[in-house]
Amino acid sequence: MQVIAVLFLLLVGVVASPVRETNGERLARGLPPLPPTFRRLHPGREEAYTPTPASAAVRAAPSSTPATYAGRILVRSLDNLSLGFVSSSNVASLNGLGSEYDLQVKITTTGGLTDIAATNIEDAAVPVFLGATIAAPGTFIPGSEDSNELSLTLVPQSSVYARALKRLESTSVYETTIWKLDPATNLLSVQWANPDASSTLVEAVPAYVVEKNITSLVGDIQNFVSQNSGYTAQAVNFVFVPN
Repeated sequence: MQVIAVLFLLLVGVVASPVRETNGERLARGLPPLPPTFRRLHPGREEAYTPTPASAAVRAAPSSTPATYAGRILVRSLDNLSLGFVSSSNVASLNGLGSEYDLQVKITTTGGLTDIAATNIEDAAVPVFLGATIAAPGTFIPGSEDSNELSLTLVPQSSVYARALKRLESTSVYETTIWKLDPATNLLSVQWANPDASSTLVEAVPAYVVEKNITSLVGDIQNFVSQNSGYTAQAVNFVFVPN
């Protein structure tokens, strides 16, 4: 009786744990091959695909295919009030004339920092780009008394992605590869590379003084407002508006 019970348990174990045949074994028995096993989630299947660290990194990487956009730059308050477009005659101010005097720009980006080319500056001897300038040696220090602000200007292109500072004149330096376009919101953000060649970029906030009609890029908005006491100084957004 005990022998029969043992044989019964062994038989149950074999039935409960079937051995998966290889396709070669099935073909040798005249059977068709097994269906393919998918490791992703498909209708009717329970196996969920979990990406490896390598494949996840590839999926998360920005696209290497550049995208090019043409349009204008709108200055908008933080409560979404349109203040005006950047002027082609003075990029540090807003255009109060017709739309033909708005600065026309072209942005080519792969998702990282890029340049903004000005396309309707007729008297430019060389291609010019919307950049920022600060007094030499070019160190941007948010919250400081004299290095908290970057001025907008049109300048020749600096070395793309090289974070190189080039001299605009003997007393100032500039950068053009400072812009990043968010394609979901069309907001333009700014990051400045200090001349110490550190890997940390310094974020700059667009700001506007209403009475002076001046836009600039600042490190500490409260410091900027304090320095412009008596005026309506405020943080704003730069919004890319496609043509």
